[in-house]
Amino acid sequence: MSFACLGSLLIYEESEKIMEYVEFDWWKFILFMILIGLFLAGIDRLMRKVFKVEKRKSFSHNHLNEQHKKWDWTLRIVFFSLMSVSFFIYVNRDMSEFWYLAPWTFIFLLIFLSEGLRAFMEWKYASNRKQYMYTISMIGVYIIFLVAVLIIINSKGFEVWLY
Repeated sequence: MSFACLGSLLIYEESEKIMEYVEFDWWKFILFMILIGLFLAGIDRLMRKVFKVEKRKSFSHNHLNEQHKKWDWTLRIVFFSLMSVSFFIYVNRDMSEFWYLAPWTFIFLLIFLSEGLRAFMEWKYASNRKQYMYTISMIGVYIIFLVAVLIIINSKGFEVWLY
């Protein structure tokens, strides 16, 4: 388990029961995040051209109708409540034992379920019938990319490169 704090990384070794600070190169982390962003933006642009769909506004709630808005906000409220409860449970327990209660697990689930709801509503109500196929394909890209990034981050090579 590790915690990032002010340019250092606090590492707790379970087997040896020791804690140590390791220097953390923030510029490498920022470079890694920029590369991830550029890669995903490129994939998004390519997929929009393949499916011939318009670009959505970034960071906005583009609901197709009132029913979509109601379901989306219900989903958000339920997940925010679950995240709040899980945070207090997760903080007081061993992280490895209750990984599924981690708040970021709920954030990823919320994103994927919200996009799944969007795809369903686009399939049912959108004028451009290819819009839902684009949304579903992007969900697949994000899942594959998330798994790949988690595998890379947990590898020893990434750990050596980052520190």
